[in-house]
Amino acid sequence: MRIFCIRIIASIYILSVFEVNFISGQEAHFTPVISMDEKEFSGCRPLAISFINYGAPNLTYFWNFMDGSPVSNLYSPYHVYSTSGIYKVEMLTYDSLASFSDTTIIKVTVFPIPRSEFVIVDKPYYERADSIQLVNVSTGADLLYWTINGDNFPGPKFQFLPDTSGMYTISLVAENTFGCRDTIVKTVEVLKSPVSLRKP
Repeated sequence: MRIFCIRIIASIYILSVFEVNFISGQEAHFTPVISMDEKEFSGCRPLAISFINYGAPNLTYFWNFMDGSPVSNLYSPYHVYSTSGIYKVEMLTYDSLASFSDTTIIKVTVFPIPRSEFVIVDKPYYERADSIQLVNVSTGADLLYWTINGDNFPGPKFQFLPDTSGMYTISLVAENTFGCRDTIVKTVEVLKSPVSLRKP
């Protein structure tokens, strides 16, 4: 027989289930049944997850994160996934008799992040005379955003004509379809243009 108990915690409805086993001539035991707020997680790498457990605190819990890390027996563990992929986390609980247990599977999807990278063509750049030549070599990106001294420019290819001399800060943001981003920042020096001398 199953007993259903509904608790209201901060306007969130939590359903707890207890399996009651009646054995002839013996005391009835409550089978521990797992109760959690989430059964699926997803996000960009590295993905940090706080697993919230609403089960009975006097039970024993085992968490297998399925990424090669050690098994945890914490009540509500915190775990970081550093490698992209799909993981089926296994949570096992049992009582002090170790004869009644419950298992649940939690799906974790870790999205890859793109690699942002670009090359500044190595040559002297003079104000108002030479366009800064940028070569994008990013990988795994679907969208690219350039920023030069605070000004934004979209697109995979970009050239910029500096109007003053000095140091220019260039950043490139690479984003994929999952919304995962990577950013790289570089600087380039722009020289003053030489002044032409006229003969009288």
